[in-house]
Amino acid sequence: MENTTNKSKVIITVIVIVVILVLAGVIVWAARNRGSNNEGTPTSVEWKTYTNDKFNFTLQYPDTWQVSEDASIPGIHVYKKEDTKPANLTHHSNFTHVSVYPKGIGTEGVQSVYVPSTISFKQAVTTALDYKLQDDKIWATYAGFKNVPLSWESWGYVFAGLNVQDQKVSCVRNGKVISKGVCEIGIETEGSQTIVSGTLNDEDRKIQEQILASFQFTTTGITNPPNNNPENLHDAMHEGFHRAWLSIRDSNISSMITALVLFWLGTSAVKGFALTFGLGVLISMFTAITVSRTFLFALAPKQLHEGRLTKLLFGSGIK
Repeated sequence: MENTTNKSKVIITVIVIVVILVLAGVIVWAARNRGSNNEGTPTSVEWKTYTNDKFNFTLQYPDTWQVSEDASIPGIHVYKKEDTKPANLTHHSNFTHVSVYPKGIGTEGVQSVYVPSTISFKQAVTTALDYKLQDDKIWATYAGFKNVPLSWESWGYVFAGLNVQDQKVSCVRNGKVISKGVCEIGIETEGSQTIVSGTLNDEDRKIQEQILASFQFTTTGITNPPNNNPENLHDAMHEGFHRAWLSIRDSNISSMITALVLFWLGTSAVKGFALTFGLGVLISMFTAITVSRTFLFALAPKQLHEGRLTKLLFGSGIK
């Protein structure tokens, strides 16, 4: 009888120990899963508020990121503390950042497949685009806004871009890879598209989306209305020449540097070519900036009329 009682106690003790071990294992497993699910998410860090009084906006960012102001562009950049920011950070930089460009940048746009953005902005937008990789993951977002403050230009914008590791860019038309030059023109014709591929950090993208969603203007005064549809042709041409100037300047300076190097280092025949080339660049630049502009403004009517010649020369869809 006593042996039976002892056996029962041993069995009960073993069962209790097994149950305790099972419960302990379940608790440890649940704790590890909870930790892995929360690791690296935007809610696991403290968020700060950044306010810019000069350009009248505010946004929020995590304390693992930092804010840098670039007075030359001007641009305000938000990026990870462990990263080293490029000297000239723009929407063409392969770098994880969220940047605000109140005055815009005089350069071409991003070349990649895009779709309307799914981010819920606090400000009303004129254009909001998400740029996709080949696998349909979003790697960048562009947003321009309606009724920007007077401290902004109407073409100012916000841009968020990720560092695309092992980035590959190709030009594809009708499913076939073709010369990149076709897509670099900036006009996707006949089914040509710029395809970007690579790998992304999904957690960085989640943080960027929260930063973009927190962006808003702080001014309540008079604002600059968007200038997407100029009221008359002269306003449209002024806008076009203003935006094109930086590209014209940079390209012609590069050509002049080439001419100077050839003239300095070349033989007599090469020096003659360099001199002719340099003079051609200067004359072309002068006529594009002054002569062509003067004639264009002299010929263009203040408003588009229904005449056939006017439609042929200036019929660009401007009302």
